[in-house]
Amino acid sequence: MVTSLGAPPPPPGNSKSGACVGEPRTLATVEVTVATLWIVLHSYCSSTSTSPPLSLPQQERQHLLPQTKLLRTSTCPFYSVIITSKAQAKATTIKEALTKWEEKSGQKASEAKEVKLYAQIPPIEKMDASLSTLVNCERLSLSTNCIEKIANLNALKNLRILSLGRNNIKNLNGLEAVGETLEELWISYNLIEKLKGISVMKKLKVLYMSNNLVKDWAEFAKLADLASLEDLVFVANPLEEKHSSEGNWVEEATKRLPKLKKLDGNPVIKQEEEEGEGE
Repeated sequence: MVTSLGAPPPPPGNSKSGACVGEPRTLATVEVTVATLWIVLHSYCSSTSTSPPLSLPQQERQHLLPQTKLLRTSTCPFYSVIITSKAQAKATTIKEALTKWEEKSGQKASEAKEVKLYAQIPPIEKMDASLSTLVNCERLSLSTNCIEKIANLNALKNLRILSLGRNNIKNLNGLEAVGETLEELWISYNLIEKLKGISVMKKLKVLYMSNNLVKDWAEFAKLADLASLEDLVFVANPLEEKHSSEGNWVEEATKRLPKLKKLDGNPVIKQEEEEGEGE
């Protein structure tokens, strides 16, 4: 098994080979599919703003370990690598994940305001109709799974924060169901290249979408349709990487989104503010 943990890993399922490379000789080589390689972020590195915090409590790790084989923990304090066996490749359903969450939390999903279904082992692959039970949910986490499509959010009439980071999502279709209420979308480490449909989120204030595939200004400009957007994290998209290397990313991005208050974790300083300080 292999992974370089000096930098944030690619999203699950983004490997071309589908196999793991060699682990140190003291460990047996284990062949796994990409869908069974899980990078669990258990502490947030304050030196980067590529994605919002995603914590895995110690008791959750203890719960997971009997079902998995912990092959190696990096010397980097922010990541642990957990590999599940091929025998566990069948996906966890939303219904199964909710049942486990209810048992662990002691709450009823239909009454809860916050539901955490992140880092399921085996991973969730589909946002199925069981999500319709979350009628009171205001904050839903489905991060670190293997979801490809956003779906079945129609019943979540109170949803304000949706966390979908570290999945295999390719577009924003499906968000129209929560367009009237959603205030924060955490969707870093996915496969999103086009931003079609983002304008439906009329109340969105916070958008974390680092480490995606957006590469041109025409797509980025669609963010201007988000009248309430104040906080954007866009690092490690091809567009940001290109213009950061040229030294004009912040200038070009804020020119297109003049209402931003924070970009990539840093306060946006308006030109008039700079001129005022210089007087």
